[in-house]
Amino acid sequence: MFCESCASQLPYLDHACSHCSQPFSGFNDVCGACLSKPPLFDKCFCAFEYLPPISDEICRLKYANQPQLAKRLALLFAEELIQKEITLPEALICVPMHSSSLRIRGFNQSQEIARHLSALLNLPLVTGSLIKAKPTTRQTTATFSQRKKNLKNSFKVNKPIAFKHIALVDDVVTTGATAEEIAKIIKKNGVDYLQVWGIARTR
Repeated sequence: MFCESCASQLPYLDHACSHCSQPFSGFNDVCGACLSKPPLFDKCFCAFEYLPPISDEICRLKYANQPQLAKRLALLFAEELIQKEITLPEALICVPMHSSSLRIRGFNQSQEIARHLSALLNLPLVTGSLIKAKPTTRQTTATFSQRKKNLKNSFKVNKPIAFKHIALVDDVVTTGATAEEIAKIIKKNGVDYLQVWGIARTR
């Protein structure tokens, strides 16, 4: 997908908090924020920092109607996942979109990535169980507290999830507010352990 020279310059996320995947330069595996107040999800793994060319690929996927890029991003993610020896879950689930947003974009980029990861890793993909019941405003520049308030009660478990350990797939992990809200909901509905998988992580 990339020549050897370009591949070596991809913005790999080499040192990050093992709990929230926030890039940091400390000597511990867990950042201070997670030590003082651990998120509701159990682990987070992101393969890259949200920097070019990965950020460009994600933007083209989402905003330039290029769903085929999801396969390339999934392949890159799966390579890093295997190399870093991340424990695999029983199943995958993706961050859902509200029906109004889905009509505008035409596809859910997180579901496209999850679909390819499901095939690459031979893991079932749970669909239809987690829905976004309430539309939310665009959150690009919002803080964690603003995002948390915006996302409150926006997700709903529509039918039972038959797995105890799942990974939630998203394109970009920003503040972790989305994963936090979803973890709160699905852990009330039978899921014991939730990993968060993001292609990229912002600082």
